[in-house]
Amino acid sequence: MDLPTCPSCGQSVLDDDAAICPFCGAAMDGSAAGKQTAAPAASKGKPTKPADSGDDDPFAVERAPAAARVIPCARKPMKGRMHRVICPMCDCQGFIPKGAIGRQVKCANKECLVPVFTAEGDGGDTPTRAPGRVSDDAVAREVKVSTEGGKKNPMVIYGIVGVVALAATVGLVKYLNSMGTNELPPLPTVPGAGANVAGTDTPDEAEPVTPVKDPDEPVAEPVPEYRKKALELLVDMIDTSRVTSGNRDKAYCRRMTADAYLRLGMMEEAAEQFEALDRLSTDRRSRKGYYKMVPLLNRYWRLIAAGENDKAASVLETASSLRTQMPSSGDVALESGIMLAAAVAHNGDMKLAAEIVKYQGVDRTVISQIDTLKLAAWSTTAMTMDELGRPIPSPFGPYTWYRPLVTAITSQLAARGHWDAAITWAGTAPELRSVGDCYSVIAAEMSVQNDLSAASALVTAATEKGAETLLRVNSTLGGTSASHWNAAKAAVDGMQPAERVQINGFQAYIDAPAPDLSISLVQASALADYVAAAAQNGDDQAAASAMKLLFAVACSQIPPTIDVRKTAYDVSEDDAAVKRSMVDELRLKESEVRTQFIAYRQGVDRIQRASELRHRTLLGLLVRVIDRGGLDVVKAAYENDGDWTQELAIDNLRAVLFSAAAAEGAEWSDILQPKRGMDLQLFRADPADEIAIIGIQLSAWRGYLAGQFTPARALESASRLQGLCTACLRFIAQQLAAQADAPDELVDEILLIKNGVYREQCLGAVCRTATLNGQMSKAIGSVNKYVKAPTQKVVATHGIVLGALTLEAAAEDGK
Repeated sequence: MDLPTCPSCGQSVLDDDAAICPFCGAAMDGSAAGKQTAAPAASKGKPTKPADSGDDDPFAVERAPAAARVIPCARKPMKGRMHRVICPMCDCQGFIPKGAIGRQVKCANKECLVPVFTAEGDGGDTPTRAPGRVSDDAVAREVKVSTEGGKKNPMVIYGIVGVVALAATVGLVKYLNSMGTNELPPLPTVPGAGANVAGTDTPDEAEPVTPVKDPDEPVAEPVPEYRKKALELLVDMIDTSRVTSGNRDKAYCRRMTADAYLRLGMMEEAAEQFEALDRLSTDRRSRKGYYKMVPLLNRYWRLIAAGENDKAASVLETASSLRTQMPSSGDVALESGIMLAAAVAHNGDMKLAAEIVKYQGVDRTVISQIDTLKLAAWSTTAMTMDELGRPIPSPFGPYTWYRPLVTAITSQLAARGHWDAAITWAGTAPELRSVGDCYSVIAAEMSVQNDLSAASALVTAATEKGAETLLRVNSTLGGTSASHWNAAKAAVDGMQPAERVQINGFQAYIDAPAPDLSISLVQASALADYVAAAAQNGDDQAAASAMKLLFAVACSQIPPTIDVRKTAYDVSEDDAAVKRSMVDELRLKESEVRTQFIAYRQGVDRIQRASELRHRTLLGLLVRVIDRGGLDVVKAAYENDGDWTQELAIDNLRAVLFSAAAAEGAEWSDILQPKRGMDLQLFRADPADEIAIIGIQLSAWRGYLAGQFTPARALESASRLQGLCTACLRFIAQQLAAQADAPDELVDEILLIKNGVYREQCLGAVCRTATLNGQMSKAIGSVNKYVKAPTQKVVATHGIVLGALTLEAAAEDGK
């Protein structure tokens, strides 16, 4: 049978008994027939309410009338389409020409139920949602339906209506359900070459729409290629940041996205990401507002470099206000603290900088906590070098710093050439060893930057701290300055020869107090810097004599390590023989033997603890020499100087020298070969933590020398010194990325790391390095192909963005 037809609008009505047309509201009997009136213009921001059809169907959605020339929204910003709008139905952002403001545009989301809306000129305030809307300035057209042909086939009509209803139902249910899902559906990319015409399903074939341009509107500057790609990637970062399932830290994702926007100078967009970060912190009752500190402080330094001091002061004030939310531990908190302390020290507030260090300081007797501080010191130093376009340091250099936080802050200031602030801050360090570390770091930066304008001020400050600190400064500057090298040589030539101390007899050990090694280790540190300078100057004789002097100074308060270990061996393994010798030497009565033996054993333990501390320190000083180009000098001492041979061959701890050499790209396999009769087991003392990780360290660095990343993955399983192992893992990944033709294999290997945080850190470094090597497209492809976890994908994409912006800056400088 035929369906009733509305005499006014011509639509077929399913209900045979309908009195009112559900489409236009006219009477079905024709008593109120007439032309369909135009929809009244809706007020700004509120879609027109659809006519009441009397139908309770929740899926009945009025469609916007088709527009003749609807301008499509591009999914991503591109040349000529930089104005951002927000669809009031699905909240999808799109980009249109400025000339399209106030006109009908089509949502970039193909799944949007009501895709046509009017573009607003303020950047897209989201209007109140409604189940349907009519565009603000469109006039509904009279629909003329031909009644020719007589009767209609009811099955065809019912089929058409059913398909439309089913499609509307599925679409709306999918939209409503998507509000509670963990992952947002991917949004289609609108090609920049063409534009969609409303109602057209083939955007590639659509006729481009040329917006009418205001003659008074300034011509938009073309978006640089790297910047354009960064903006495209940022859209992906935002979408990925919203994903909940498998997202380790959504707040961290927002931090990365905000940082990228800050680097692009897009303040409003960065503020939106920070607001999202704050909402996440509130919703989860976790105070992560301090996540904003590092992006803000990086911007602070960029503003300072640009001479915009007023803006920089405002940014620093904002970052400082977040300090109350910053915990005293954790990687992000420690890095934030170092960055903030450096900025406030640059601003002249040394007291506040010291308070930050004190807040994040730890008990130096807890090795694991010191290891965590050293990781933060290396991480922030590496991040700064990346920012400045310089090679990152090997992990072993910063790991020799006595006070890692204090020295890392100095490094932040010196790397940026703020000599006065760096010298002033370094002078506040609590111990002479840390003062020397800080001044040495400043001197090294002056040499690298070839800027000796403040060298005299540094020398004056070092002179006030003593001869050892002055020697460290002149030695470090002497690597590139002949005058300072000559001053260092004169100082060493004038030093009195050090004499080794001997502890002979039982009573000497019983009476010996716990040694204070502070002075001898300060002198040894100065001589290590001098040895490195001698290597840089090619003065082999000066280097060899200084190595002898260094060992003698180190043994000026306690005997060499091998002598102390032999004494400890006798106490542990043959105490009966020791007691008999004590009776003879001290003429003890039988009742006194036990008491005196305990006192002797305690004295040996005191000396041995100091001896093992010195042993580890000496290895650290040799690592510093290798880190500064003195590998050949250390090799010569090990092979030709019996004292150093014995000191290093005594245990497997010497393997740290192999790792330090490998980090410099050199292989020193001979150091791993044992020397017969010199390896002496440690008794009555805990072995160094480095011993526990020697196996995986050697495997990782051997793999690095062979161009392989797989062995380095074992570093995540370290039982001790996880901070050092993390730094080595990231360093190896970044260095191998610089050598690779494509990042695919390396990214695939990184994803086999079990620890999610380690994966993120390696992915960010690798993707940035690959981009700098001209492999941006390959890096993007690798991330899209392999990386699925949201946080890891955001961090990896952030690395690509940083690389792209670095290339853009380099291109600008080259013009």
